[in-house]
Amino acid sequence: MVLYTFYNLFLSQYNVFRVFELKKASVELNAKISRQRAENSNTEQVLELIRENPEHFKEKFAREYMQLQREGEYILLFKQ
Repeated sequence: MVLYTFYNLFLSQYNVFRVFELKKASVELNAKISRQRAENSNTEQVLELIRENPEHFKEKFAREYMQLQREGEYILLFKQ
């Protein structure tokens, strides 16, 4: 009986050390899940803002990423 207990605790596939590794991996995965949920929440908030005022974000996109300007307006580009 003692032999089987020793085998199960230290030599089997799911020994004590493996259980601790799995527990540590579980904690890390839970932390990653919570970070992803927070990121998804922020993305949903941005999406809601875009749905509420799409024209503002269209203009913002055009100005920032496509470097478009209004008539009589100048854009100065600086090297980073």
